[in-house]
Amino acid sequence: MVNTKKFNENRLDRLLKEVTVSGEEIRSIQDEKQSVMDEFRKEHDRFKNGQISKQAFAISTRNVTNELAALDAKIRENISKAMSGSRKTHMYMSSQAPQKIRASLSGLHKAASRKAKAKPAKRKSAKKARPKKKAVRKAAKKRKAARPNRARKAKRRPAKRKSTKKR
Repeated sequence: MVNTKKFNENRLDRLLKEVTVSGEEIRSIQDEKQSVMDEFRKEHDRFKNGQISKQAFAISTRNVTNELAALDAKIRENISKAMSGSRKTHMYMSSQAPQKIRASLSGLHKAASRKAKAKPAKRKSAKKARPKKKAVRKAAKKRKAARPNRARKAKRRPAKRKSTKKR
């Protein structure tokens, strides 16, 4: 007896939840990154006003740069998790495509799938090793003497002007 595919909603919920959690994590990390950037702006203003020494600000700059790089790495990691979960969800959903079933006097039958026959792989002919040719230098050609700019300009033809007559 032919049975239809059964859709597993729990599996789909789990896959979608994985994508949603990754998206929420990305958003929270982006908010954290924005707060770090805002704090740095305030610190930069204090440095401009002379409230912080140059040395202290340089150390703070290094720390903020490292922290921002770490947050960027977390964001990239969560993006890849979300993409992976999305791919899994897509594969699961595409596997739910209906199977063609044929009803006949003898009962229900799965219709034979008409897949195209795979073409035999063509073999590439092996390339023969060719002997290396020695580079032969060509005789140097005599160059004409360089003309001054005035001579170059004088030799050019004047551009044709477009007629202003209306047609």
